[in-house]
Amino acid sequence: MGEARPFLLGCCCLAAAVVLGAAAHGQGYPDRAVTIVVPNPPGGATDIIARVGADALGARFKQPFVVENRAGGNNVVGLRTVAQAPADGYTLLAATEAALVTLSVIEPTFPFNPATDFTPLSLMAQFQFLMLASARLPVHSVSELVAYARERPGQLSYGSNGAGTTANIAMELLKRRAGIDLIHVPYKSSNQVLMDLIGGQLAAQFQSYPVARPLLKDPNIRVLAVTGAQRLDALPDVPTMAEAGFPDFQFSSWVGMLGPARLPPDVAATLSAALADISRRPEVRDRISTLAFQPQTVDAPAFAAVIQDGLVRTRRVSVEAGVIGP
Repeated sequence: MGEARPFLLGCCCLAAAVVLGAAAHGQGYPDRAVTIVVPNPPGGATDIIARVGADALGARFKQPFVVENRAGGNNVVGLRTVAQAPADGYTLLAATEAALVTLSVIEPTFPFNPATDFTPLSLMAQFQFLMLASARLPVHSVSELVAYARERPGQLSYGSNGAGTTANIAMELLKRRAGIDLIHVPYKSSNQVLMDLIGGQLAAQFQSYPVARPLLKDPNIRVLAVTGAQRLDALPDVPTMAEAGFPDFQFSSWVGMLGPARLPPDVAATLSAALADISRRPEVRDRISTLAFQPQTVDAPAFAAVIQDGLVRTRRVSVEAGVIGP
């Protein structure tokens, strides 16, 4: 027993040192620049909110929070950058539901599990989608577009910023429910899709409201519907998809902040608390609202639940849309 006592005392001292070291790590975080990886090109919904978050976090911690766009591989390049980064809080991920949840449901080879390969920190914003049509078509409503497409099966095309995105699933669901045949043209960025809609190369698309909003006054674009449960205050004359004749047709998405898996609990708690704090600030909420997003204040456990719910809902809708098998 006499020999065991020093050994036990040493173990206790070692354990205390580990705990104190972790606490010190959390208290000193961050002590250098933090990179927020966006798995999309600049200008999209994720990029916009990531930069709002980076500015606010940088001001709060007095350290640079730098947004780095790592597009490619249908979001996989950016996701891999974060998943393989050291779990120290200096490489974070800003991602949409489509990039993280939707792809994991519809892509059999998707290399990440959103529930285990990342650490949820905070939900930051939500946004709706708009159904847009080229003004070169003689249509001014969803029903007119459907009737026009039925008369021209396989002759019209729609664009999205990639297979498996919310915009892609929404249009495939509409095709199933309306009995129309539109050709899908995938693009690398939302801005490219919009430019081709304006140019008349595309007949229609679903596009996120924050990305589409700056171009809605272009005479070559018509807004046919919104995908939320209610009309947008900024577009009071635009009906919802339900009002346009397609009930239970609601699509929105979120932008959230995550870290690599096994992020130290103290660092995760520091970041989650900071994100919750800045999301409540009037100046941040006003900036997010001005950019056509709905600000959200959701902590890490609630964000994890949102991800789980999204996995279930996305699978159900994707099966109905024919994007994946039952």
